[in-house]
Formats: sequence, C-alpha cells, structure tokens
Amino acid sequence: AMLSIVAGRYEAKRCAVKIQQFARDFVRGRDMALECPSVVVDLDVTACNIILDNAATNAKRHGCPEDPQVKLRIDFPPTPSASSSFPSDMDRSAEPTQVRFLVTNAANAARPALDTQWSSTEPHAPLPGDDTRPALSDGLGLRDIRTVANACGMEAALWQDKATVFFELLVNTTARSAALRDGSTVVSLPPDQALPPGLHILSLDDSAVAQKSLKCVLEAELPDAAIATYGKGIDEVDAFMRDALVRGDIIIVDQHVDFPGHRLRGTSIVAELMARGYAGFACIRSGDAEEADVAKSKASGAHWHVGKEVPIRTMLQELGREYHRFLQHAVLDRERSSALDMGPEAVASSSSMPAASEGPPRERAVLDREGPFARDTGPHTVASSSSMPAEGSLAGPG
Repeated sequence: AMLSIVAGRYEAKRCAVKIQQFARDFVRGRDMALECPSVVVDLDVTACNIILDNAATNAKRHGCPEDPQVKLRIDFPPTPSASSSFPSDMDRSAEPTQVRFLVTNAANAARPALDTQWSSTEPHAPLPGDDTRPALSDGLGLRDIRTVANACGMEAALWQDKATVFFELLVNTTARSAALRDGSTVVSLPPDQALPPGLHILSLDDSAVAQKSLKCVLEAELPDAAIATYGKGIDEVDAFMRDALVRGDIIIVDQHVDFPGHRLRGTSIVAELMARGYAGFACIRSGDAEEADVAKSKASGAHWHVGKEVPIRTMLQELGREYHRFLQHAVLDRERSSALDMGPEAVASSSSMPAASEGPPRERAVLDREGPFARDTGPHTVASSSSMPAEGSLAGPG
C-alpha cells in the first residue's frame, strides 16, 4: 500500500469501523495507553494504520528511554466548518465529523526540544542531518506520514509542549448511527466465507509485537482454532517448520525473519515446506506488497501475499475468502485426479459431485488421506534453519 501511495495508484477504501475496537487492535502488543470513545465512523483503516504505526514507533524510539509514556487518545473536535474538505465519495446520509488521533509521549531530556511545529500540509523541507535532530533518526517516518496524509486527504502535525511531544492526525469523515456502536468492525463475512472452526493456525514472525497482536486477535475472533506463534529465536524456525508439516492448516509467515547471524526469507521457508509435502494454506505477510513481491510469494508456493499495513481484522476477513478459494481449488484438483485414475466415465459424472462450498470445509478436506490436508503423523526430517543458505540464496524462486 505504501508504494502504491507513492506511485499515485492507491485507492482509498473506507468502511464503517467501530473505532474503539480499531484502537484496541492497534495498541494490542504495544506498550501504549488508550483513551477512546465507542463510536462508528467511516475510515480508511489501511492509511490510518500506516500513519499511526509510524507515529507510535517514533514516539517509542525517540521518547524518554526510561519511561516514554506513549498514549493514543481518539476524540472528536467541534464539527469542522463547511469549508473543510471531505472526500467526494462519502456517504452524505451520515453525519459529517472530524476524528482526531493524538499520540503523546514523554520527551527525551537528552535531545533538543522541538522548537517548531511540523505539519504535513506545509511544503516539504529536509530535516536537519546532524546527530542532535530530535524528531527522527533518518526522517523517513515523517516523510511517509506526509505522503500518506496528503494522498488520503488527512492532516498530520508534530510539536512539543514542555516535556511532552504531541502527534496529531485529523481525518474528515462521517459518523454512523448509535445502533452500531457495540462490538467489532461493522463489515463481516458471509457464513460461507468465514474461517471454519478447529483450524490449526501457525505464525512465524521475528517481531514480538506482531506476534502478540496477531495471536490476540486470532484467539478473540477464532476461539475454536488452535493458534501457535513462533519467532523468539532461530531455533523456533525449526520448530515452526516441523509443526507446520505435522498439523498446520494455515501458516502465516513473515517475509523478513532476521536473527543475529541469520537473515531468513519467508518465501524460502514456504518453498522448503512445500518441497517437503506441506499441503495446507500458506500466506506470506510482508511490509512489501508490490507486484514483484506478490509474484515472488506465488513462486515460492504461497497461496496469498498480504501487506503488514493491513489491519489484522481486515486481514482475517480477506483470509477467509482466500482460504475458501484454496479449498475449492483443492477439492476440484482432487476430483480431477480421481477422475483421471478411474477413466473417462468418471469425468462425465464428476459434474454431479458435491460443490466445494457444501459441508464443513475442513471435514470435507480430510475425508481420506489423499485429501489436501492429509497428515503424516510420523517423524519428519526438517532442514535445520541454522544450516539454511544465507540471504542471497534465501530470496526464494522468482
């Protein structure tokens, strides 16, 4: 999404969001306090996530090292004037409003104070390049924020007041009816696209925050699923691969899995698993989501590539669709294979076989050991990640 914004190809996607749930998902796994009302608004969650992630990361990185006191507050300033800019495709039947996201942190006393306010609406000016620069180590965070905010019609500002640093994001949008204020994101999948119960979902990511956030949302949204996360060290890569081969229905793999002395690539890990007979659904989750990145994931054998800027609940909705598409293809492949084994007569009768959407997907897939989720419960020999090739050969096919 970030590269699409830079290239001018990004299309804003607003949906009705219960903002309290959005905020809770955002701070989960981060050391952040939260203050947020329960209101439903229309938001481009991807754009908001990119900006707030940069702001929260900078607050933690450049705030007081002993106790940064990072907090996210969401409120609604007085209704903007009629001259305020609202997206042209906004639902005019809803009430226009302005959402303010305010990220605050305790300033680092060892760094010079911010003596001027930064704003995304002002002409771009290079940040100072010396070691005393208080805002960012390289300026990329503010540049990303400016790019996204300007592309999506938002306004961002950064300033310091005494010992507190403030980051503000203003979004002109609309508020929905109070009847929708409880629960999670309003948009939900139809029953035939929701993830079935009883799945084993395994995730590999070297970020503790990403691990915790993903696991918390998965456990909340899929209480019947078995969730396991890996990535605390290089040894857990071996454990992840071993467990994926034994019981993984869905695996979610970070593209960049880096440990001291080891720089692994998710595409190479997936390719290795596929070569060893992994038959479940494989997803690459990466901060890079351009066409070349997606093509590299597909070439590794992964069934889906999703950007890390996509909020986890939105990712789960899309995952449900992708997983059902995968099941349908798997069942069709099995039918074709059986028809070829049985002869031409079977091909003619295959049209009368049950559709892929009939019955519980996971039960249908494990009717016999020839199905797409056949499991070998015996011992497995998995290549040790410590002996895997260096980064140059870990880029995976493509």
